[in-house]
Amino acid sequence: MIDRHSIIEVFCKAEPRVTCCTRGSSDPTYVHVHGPSQPAREAHCRSHCLIVEANGTVAFRELLGRRLGARLRPLVPISQDPLGYSNGPDFGEFTYALDAATIRERFGSSASFAEAVIKECRALGIW
Repeated sequence: MIDRHSIIEVFCKAEPRVTCCTRGSSDPTYVHVHGPSQPAREAHCRSHCLIVEANGTVAFRELLGRRLGARLRPLVPISQDPLGYSNGPDFGEFTYALDAATIRERFGSSASFAEAVIKECRALGIW
């Protein structure tokens, strides 16, 4: 099953020094994934390469999102899109996203998805 927990777990186990930090409520609304060269900070971190949202949607900055074939998020509040996509001032630069169903269809597993993301991050020099 591909869900936010399996996605986060596989990224955290991918390599040493991969870290995650959480934002939102006590059951985090979203999780930032930081590659080995991206230090995590408690507040206002900006170095993460992707965001895993509570519903399993994974968001990316434009260049990485395009390389992965992610969808541009609509300019609507998150409550108005059934997949939880949204785009705007609260999401900053994370304007592309893949939902869990699309990740499952395209990649088959969380591990294959993480492998593809890490490969593209390395190619961009952001891992």
